[in-house]
Amino acid sequence: MEVNRLAIASTIVTSALIGFFLAAVLGGCPAPPFQQEWPLQNTQNTQQNTQSIQCPIPFKDRVPNRTGIQCVFSSIETLGRWIKIPALVNPPLTSRPECQGYSNPFDVGELLTRLGVRYDQSYFDSIKGKHLIKKAMRESRGALFGVKSKGKKGGHAMVMVHYDEFNDEVLYFDNSDKELRICSMSINEFEKTWDKWILVIYADRLKKNCYLAGRL
Repeated sequence: MEVNRLAIASTIVTSALIGFFLAAVLGGCPAPPFQQEWPLQNTQNTQQNTQSIQCPIPFKDRVPNRTGIQCVFSSIETLGRWIKIPALVNPPLTSRPECQGYSNPFDVGELLTRLGVRYDQSYFDSIKGKHLIKKAMRESRGALFGVKSKGKKGGHAMVMVHYDEFNDEVLYFDNSDKELRICSMSINEFEKTWDKWILVIYADRLKKNCYLAGRL
């Protein structure tokens, strides 16, 4: 009987430790100071050449992270506005009571399923993550990608609009940037900052010259 009690106690402690680990890794984005860790780069050049961007999300569809704790929901609403998904924009996702804080892949998956929104995501698996990125850019969908925080718990979510290994360039915008500028970094910089989370939103129809979502 005593052995069973010890086994139960050990299971509870192990479960708690796993829970704390997942919360630290997947706990969403920290407050605004994060954006100062990774300065925006090459913003002027990318702003002038938007026609060459694989997923040229216009400024009107870029959703700011006004509270400093809604980077995940701001990114998802942006993708929903870009490919016109009513379930994510009417009302705006970031205005809903359940979307007023941090989030993570598990909670987001449950939310999107509840809303009836088709999606795919990957975390911890860089191979699948890159596959999702390349496919999303080919189809001009855009993608949410997570980045690590230096020395802090949690992370941050931003929107990728271009991924080009040949020209060594990743284009994105940070929803914590007040100007929501399209910025660039090298593939190596991306590899160093990426936390392996990628989320892609699918719709029944996409914009002109894009693939249908059903062609997976």
